[in-house]
Amino acid sequence: MKHIPRFYYQNDMREGREIFLQPSQMHHANVLRLRAGDIIRLFNCRCGEWNCEITDLKKRSIKCVSLFR
Repeated sequence: MKHIPRFYYQNDMREGREIFLQPSQMHHANVLRLRAGDIIRLFNCRCGEWNCEITDLKKRSIKCVSLFR
């Protein structure tokens, strides 16, 4: 089974929502060599963990869409 990277996300999540991660999390994504189409997991204490698909990676931002819990 492939490891799915996890990122902390402070705001609420729901299915189909477009999510922008912090620029500080871009380093983590670069180290892991993530690309558009990769699946990551976002988590926080209010919403639990959600699978998200990366839709766009730029120099200073990561955009993804929440899929499901």
